[in-house]
Amino acid sequence: YQLGCFLFRYGMHGSDTLRVAKELAIGHGSVFKYCRQVSRAFWELKVEFLVFPNAPWKEIISDYIEETSDFPACIGSADGALIQFSEKPL
Repeated sequence: YQLGCFLFRYGMHGSDTLRVAKELAIGHGSVFKYCRQVSRAFWELKVEFLVFPNAPWKEIISDYIEETSDFPACIGSADGALIQFSEKPL
């Protein structure tokens, strides 16, 4: 449920915390708590799962995805929820 809350808040174009709380029928403070806990879990798992490819790796990934799916200039995909980063995480 916490991951769902996180994706609802930050996925696609993002949602304000009051809307997330209302849609998920949870307390407003729970939205902040859940998002903080999921962010902390991502941070702890970053070495294993979250990587930012360098330029040569991006080109290899992009070429492979274009060959197999006909999507040009794509370096990755997920379950349809996009998390927008304003800057590269530390």
